[in-house]
Amino acid sequence: DTMLTLGYSTNHQYEIINRLIKNTSLHIDCTTDIRGVEVLSVLKNIYALVLGVVDAKYNSPNTRFMILTKAFSEARILLKSVGGSEDTLFLACGFGDFCLTSLNDLSRNRTLGLLIGKGFFSADYKSNSVILEGLNAIEMFHDLVVDKDINAKLPLFNKVHSFFANQETELEFKFDELIDLKKWYIRMNILVVIPARGGSKGIPRKNLRLLGGQPLLYYSIRNALNSNYNSDIFVSSE
Repeated sequence: DTMLTLGYSTNHQYEIINRLIKNTSLHIDCTTDIRGVEVLSVLKNIYALVLGVVDAKYNSPNTRFMILTKAFSEARILLKSVGGSEDTLFLACGFGDFCLTSLNDLSRNRTLGLLIGKGFFSADYKSNSVILEGLNAIEMFHDLVVDKDINAKLPLFNKVHSFFANQETELEFKFDELIDLKKWYIRMNILVVIPARGGSKGIPRKNLRLLGGQPLLYYSIRNALNSNYNSDIFVSSE
């Protein structure tokens, strides 16, 4: 059985399609977000290529799903930027088709990614007789996304675009560039523990000795309080 997403604007359209597929192996979920359905049908091809490259280079389930998670996040950003609905991501045309196209070796764009990852395909794709829709989609979305703040959140997409636009010889992803660690830390509640043992042997009561007119312990507490991160601060004197 196969599930498809129907993008429709009137109930009459929905009823016609529903009658056509009744008692068949086709099933539908539906939405009035026609733009979102169309956009996701294009984005899946871009990120299928990315997953193909990653699998060819690393052959690691952990790496594959780390990149898949990031790719899905970028698809959400791109979908919203062109006026699609986030809810459409969770229909068959979204998560289902995204994973199917990215992880199935029958996918043409994933296959292209595998070839690129193994070094069997150059970025000079215009000289190749096989022009896949994913490559044209990259250029289209690059032209659509003009907001610099949005563009900065798309490291996977930007890497693929650079590869084809500049005819680079290798498409490689640096994993540290895919995560904004500062934002990740800001979202977390961090527990800060400042050990201030009172029984110092070398310098008795060292933590309370004055330095620049303030106890030494003062500087550790001040730095913790001035941190940009959400922190709970504990001072332990044992």
